[in-house]
Amino acid sequence: MLKTFKNWLQLDKTDHGALDGSSQAVIIEQNPAYVSVVQKKKNALDERIKKYKLEIRALNTASQDLQKENQVLLAQLLSTQESVVEAEDRNKKLEQELKKVQDAKANEFQSAKASLEKSQKSHSESLAKVEALLAAKNQEVDKVSKTTSTLNSEIEKLKSLASQEKASAAKYLLEKNQASATVAKLQSEIEVLKGFSAKEGAKTQQELAQAKADSSKKLLEIEALNQRLGEQEANLEKVGYENELLLKQLFQIQESLERYDNEVKGYKSKISDYELRWGRLVKNQPNIIDFESLEILSEDPVSSPPSLTFRIENLSLGQHYFSKIDFSLIFGVNDVSISILDDDAETVIFNPKQVALNAEGQKQYRDLSYLTWKKIVAASKVLQDSKVNQWSNLSKNSVDIVFWESKIANFCDSVNSLPPVLRFEEAQLKRELINPDYEHLWIKLSNVDFGVYSKPVLELRFSAALITDPKSFSQFPKIEFPLINGKDKPFESWFPESRDEFGPKFELRFSLEKQVFDLAAIQKLSASDSVFVVAMCRQIPNILERLEGNRISISRPWANWQDMASSSVAIIDKLLKGVTKAAPTMKQASSESIAATSPARAESPPVESAKLGKPAKTPKMVVIKKKTSR
Repeated sequence: MLKTFKNWLQLDKTDHGALDGSSQAVIIEQNPAYVSVVQKKKNALDERIKKYKLEIRALNTASQDLQKENQVLLAQLLSTQESVVEAEDRNKKLEQELKKVQDAKANEFQSAKASLEKSQKSHSESLAKVEALLAAKNQEVDKVSKTTSTLNSEIEKLKSLASQEKASAAKYLLEKNQASATVAKLQSEIEVLKGFSAKEGAKTQQELAQAKADSSKKLLEIEALNQRLGEQEANLEKVGYENELLLKQLFQIQESLERYDNEVKGYKSKISDYELRWGRLVKNQPNIIDFESLEILSEDPVSSPPSLTFRIENLSLGQHYFSKIDFSLIFGVNDVSISILDDDAETVIFNPKQVALNAEGQKQYRDLSYLTWKKIVAASKVLQDSKVNQWSNLSKNSVDIVFWESKIANFCDSVNSLPPVLRFEEAQLKRELINPDYEHLWIKLSNVDFGVYSKPVLELRFSAALITDPKSFSQFPKIEFPLINGKDKPFESWFPESRDEFGPKFELRFSLEKQVFDLAAIQKLSASDSVFVVAMCRQIPNILERLEGNRISISRPWANWQDMASSSVAIIDKLLKGVTKAAPTMKQASSESIAATSPARAESPPVESAKLGKPAKTPKMVVIKKKTSR
């Protein structure tokens, strides 16, 4: 019995409890209270854990709701953006700004979301630690409970032993004395055990205090997390408000754009009507000019030679429009030169009187570009019209224009007396056809101008027929004029002289061997059209040179086509002696008989003579001037 009681006192010293008193009864009475306290603390911790879990679940639900609402908002915003992009392409700048705002807000949301997830993860980890600590404490409580039950059973045994000892007190008196000594010893051990229990209880209290502090810290973190969630909710509400404001602005802008679009459509309709009217005017009067104002920019009367610099604003010349034309008139002793001041091209000084005096002046006149010549003509006509109207539309800037009036009139007369030269703005190779016995270059010219003749587009084919030896090429070139775009006549008296797989065409046939070309077809044209066709034939070498300069690649060397074109022009110059070689004039009235044969019509008798009639006179230039506030 004593041995059993001793073993009970030497149980595991890690058991927790608060032992007061110096007897076994005190130990028995104190252990249940300690267990109750621990159990209450455990229950309180369990309740707090449940509360934390509910709060975390509520936070997760709120976070998911916020994410869903944000996704709905983003989806609505993207849908609105797509509808705006599809409806109006002209608000790209606004959409880009909106996209930047969305990206910034999305980045803020993603950052907040990441911060929330990080906080939730940290909180989960903390909760896991608390749960682990509570599990450890639960294990300790279980051990204390087991120890308590063991102590209770031992106490019951001791009680039964005590009753047996009382019954046999006399018998065991000696043993009682020994037991008294043993009890004294046990009391000392109990004191030691009490000290140990107090120490372990203090340790447990410290751990519980630490757990409480940790729980308080986690509670503060949860409160901070709730605060951040509140801030995020406020930010999301702000973003939602901003998105609604942006949507309203987008709707307003869309309505404005629709209104502007309707206004633009109305303006476009009016512009289209004006363009149609202007097109009819240009068709009836190819050289019609409309300008807003004429201004003298500077006067240099002391230089040698003196000069005046002018500016024409908002000028329409036929189908061309110029926002401004700056030019200078350079006054010589007996003549006047003009210099077009163009920033995009090399400055050219042109003297119209030199054309009739020397070959160099004739070459410069022929080589003037289409637009440069148009600007020279426009300057001459505007000055001429201003002089007729006594310079009423001129901003003089204190310049005595009357002093220069006679020289300006001399310049205008010199420009008007120049013979017309065929000019074009651009040449394109539309098609290259290669057959075993026939090849052609289908050329498309833009803005062709020749006196009264003015066409925005002209098509011609320079072809080689009866090719027997590809190395030596052909001795039978042809110049073909098909319908423009398959429907419009290239000139007024055009007729379908022949036909091929591409449709009807007017053509001139040459024979380089016999040095003749087909005059029968030219005889059937009007006087002005016949002169135009001859001028166009003379331009073939220049057109080929322009195409080669544009680095257009063809299967045959350009030199073969150039040689054939030069030979064809030489035949024209040789046979049509009555037409000026440099620039065939529309004002010539001479006609002479030219003996020639038709190389491509062996069945027809030779044409003994062909007369080029007198061409029509150049119509008067029509000038429209606008009233200005000057």
